[in-house]
Amino acid sequence: MHFDDLVKEVGFEMAVVLFQKKLKSEFFEKLTLDQWQRLYCEASPRSEIRKIALVKISGMELTFRQWAMTYHFAPLKSKLRKIALAKVSEMKTTLVEYTEIYQFVVSESELRGIIVAKVLEKPVTFNQLKKFYVYCSTKKPEKTVLVEMSKRAITFDHWVTVCLNAPLKSRLRRTALVKMRKMSATFGRWNIIYRRGSEDYVKKVAELEMLKRATTFGHWAQIYHDAPYESELKRIAGLKMSKRATTFALWCKIYRIASHGSDLRATALAKMVEKATTFKNWHVVYINAGDDIEIENLAFAKMSELVDKD
Repeated sequence: MHFDDLVKEVGFEMAVVLFQKKLKSEFFEKLTLDQWQRLYCEASPRSEIRKIALVKISGMELTFRQWAMTYHFAPLKSKLRKIALAKVSEMKTTLVEYTEIYQFVVSESELRGIIVAKVLEKPVTFNQLKKFYVYCSTKKPEKTVLVEMSKRAITFDHWVTVCLNAPLKSRLRRTALVKMRKMSATFGRWNIIYRRGSEDYVKKVAELEMLKRATTFGHWAQIYHDAPYESELKRIAGLKMSKRATTFALWCKIYRIASHGSDLRATALAKMVEKATTFKNWHVVYINAGDDIEIENLAFAKMSELVDKD
């Protein structure tokens, strides 16, 4: 059988393995890295072609990425895999390339560990480490990187990143919270932490810091919206909103965010009736009257009066 026909039947790699003794040295000299890698993987462990492939690949001047990919595709416990890992250990590349390769070889614990160690050897900033961590944590979070980020954390936002990514109930998370509480931060920043926090302790700290900073109707409306149903925090936020609601628009907002069937919602509707002066106000009351026929009739009558005046 001709070599080209054999390739069609069994593929290039197997054809080379089967046809090895009939192929000239010029043929092997033209093979690419990819072809040698595939030949190595296809050939049996003790075959002559695998030995030749190992020598050829080992003698090539490859980049960090090429050796990393060679390691990734090489058979487990093979000599090529060991050589590739040793080569990678000796080389360096850019942070961008480390990040790209890490995501590709995330299941390779030895290679992943080498990449992380090399990233941490570089003089990188917090934001550079954060970018590496964010990309990599979608695959497999690296606590070591997060610890190094904490050593470079300066701003409130830096510590927020550390806090929200640190393991639950960890010392690192609590340290981040202590640092954050010592810094100047707005209500909005703490509200974000409250909403994103996945641990009771974090949410409690964020809640206390929000309460210290809540001064406006909008602040208390946000707290009410985020607070657990029927919680003490929700009750307090409802009271604080009510004290600050002086217009129809504010009472309308309370009505919209208040829990269905709550006393706050009923109070808000009553206040909307009290504050309504325009056709638009009364129309809002009318469409939100629900089962309250008395309020619905009143709103309809008021709308009719205002239409007649116009």
